[in-house]
Amino acid sequence: MSIAMATQIAPTRPAPGHAVIAITSLLIAVGMLRLLPLRAVLALAGSVQQVAPRHASLDVAREVIRARDWAAAHYPGRATCLDLSLTAFLIAAWRGRHVSWCIGCRFNPSESHAWIEVDGEPVAEPGMFDDPFHVTIRL
Repeated sequence: MSIAMATQIAPTRPAPGHAVIAITSLLIAVGMLRLLPLRAVLALAGSVQQVAPRHASLDVAREVIRARDWAAAHYPGRATCLDLSLTAFLIAAWRGRHVSWCIGCRFNPSESHAWIEVDGEPVAEPGMFDDPFHVTIRL
């Protein structure tokens, strides 16, 4: 059982079908990233991308993020940005939409990060515009 921090607002539960997709996507993402080499994860994600030919709108991408955040709040382990961004990518694909899955870095301070984008803009990433990350991999 996870306990939300006092400063966090509990994410609202998505529609029942979307909740199942969100939980399943999180478990698949965590499993893939823990069990497979990154090159295999990228290859699988690239093949999933072919299933979702329609680009997501910003509103759909925000719904995906809300569903992902709800699933992550109920996940008993620690989910990193790589896990969460892949989860959002998979949720969008299950819904027949495509978002870009990005992995990048920035310097001074040296950091890496993963996120999703719609039309080249990060979705639900506060602070990304002040000191942007350089995209290393984009699917």
